[in-house]
Formats: sequence, C-alpha cells, structure tokens
Amino acid sequence: MRISPSIVCLNFKPITNDAFVIYPNPSHGVFKLQLKNNSSTKLTILNSMGQVIKMADINGQAMIDLSAYTNGIYFVRIAQGDQIYYAKLLKE
Repeated sequence: MRISPSIVCLNFKPITNDAFVIYPNPSHGVFKLQLKNNSSTKLTILNSMGQVIKMADINGQAMIDLSAYTNGIYFVRIAQGDQIYYAKLLKE
C-alpha cells in the first residue's frame, strides 16, 4: 500500500482590504461582512460554477448565511459605486 502525503492549509485570518472585512473564513456557513464605509453596496454571492445564489443591497454590515448550501468555495462580489471587489469564501 502506498500513502501519498497531502497538504492541508488552513487560513483563519479574515479577508480584509480597503473596502471590507469578511470573517470567519473558513466557516461552517455563516460569514460576517463589515464594510469600512457606509456607502450603498451591492452584494452578490456566486457558487464555484459562477452562478448567482444570493444578491442583496447592504449598508455597513451583513451576515452571509450559506448554511443551506453544500460545502465548497463561494465568491463574493462587492460593488461600491464604480469599484468592484471579489473575495473567496470557504464553507466547510
């Protein structure tokens, strides 16, 4: 029997940039999104196939609940005015 080594990489740091913070990541389904300003923001959640599964208009902060969806990688698209940001979420 041959055993192949595997690499496990866990990143529990929040996703952060000039516009927002998302945490925890990875999560069991519920993520918190905190905007760094209160401007009107369009939030879109996409699955790994690029299909839109959720959309919302938010100000300030939001809870992203992916509990009803299968484990895997999801993408967040955040549009603030003419700025568009993307982040990857991992649901375990």
